Amino acid sequence: MGNSFCDLLVESWERNTSLLCFGMDPVVERMKIDTDKNLADEIFRYFSDIMHEIILKITAVKPNIGFYLQYGLNGIRALHMLVNEAKELELPVILDGKFGDIGRTSEAYARFAFEELGVDAVTINPLMGFDAVRPFLQYSGKGVFILTLTSNKTAEDFQYLRVVDDGKPLYLHILDRLIGWNRNSDESDVGSVVGATKAEIKDIISKLTDSGSSIPLLIPGVGTQGGSYKEIDSILNMAGYKKGLVRINSSSAISYAHEKFKGFSYTEAAFLAVENILKS
Repeated sequence: MGNSFCDLLVESWERNTSLLCFGMDPVVERMKIDTDKNLADEIFRYFSDIMHEIILKITAVKPNIGFYLQYGLNGIRALHMLVNEAKELELPVILDGKFGDIGRTSEAYARFAFEELGVDAVTINPLMGFDAVRPFLQYSGKGVFILTLTSNKTAEDFQYLRVVDDGKPLYLHILDRLIGWNRNSDESDVGSVVGATKAEIKDIISKLTDSGSSIPLLIPGVGTQGGSYKEIDSILNMAGYKKGLVRINSSSAISYAHEKFKGFSYTEAAFLAVENILKS
């Protein structure tokens, strides 16, 4: 097994040839659990059951830390157990924290993510500059995904703003910077978060291919948000992109598929949802 995060991504992709990442975001009111029992154990059981059901269809998991923090210590305990379970299953774990603070605060976030939880990668908001990113790059073999162009509707509030110097939108400047950070770091793998619902994703992938920068890509927005797995896969194929470095994320469409597929257990429904996503 390789030592870098890129190696981990490629190796997991070679086993299953799927780009699908499973976003594990607990919302107790939507989960088939017994709230009279220990909440940490119930959250763990729910997502562990789904992971085991779809293990041959996914090549990463992405828990969003906010969904666990809302349940206090039980949530943190469940997160820790799920990270360990995913790693036992040889699934790369991306902690979606959207971290991004200066100096010692980022050092603390990095220590929590990489030392205490033991995840393989994190997501980072880069708007405070390189000081917010540097502490994460100091962990050998770990990955970081920089928010570049997100799938939410109000991304245009800032990400599309034109920079005075050259008139390019802010998200392209972020992309240029993270490419530079990747080349200047011998210890970490720097990737990009680009929403599946954004029309610009094709141009971004072409830009990366043309520049010779095969960086990890995390592409959320497939499933409930309306992004197409097959369309992204086709764009990657046409661009000749190194697909093993790409993960296309779907969260609630898998986790709460039982709301759509009536009459099936939550694990059976999750499997059906994954099948549909891969064909969509």
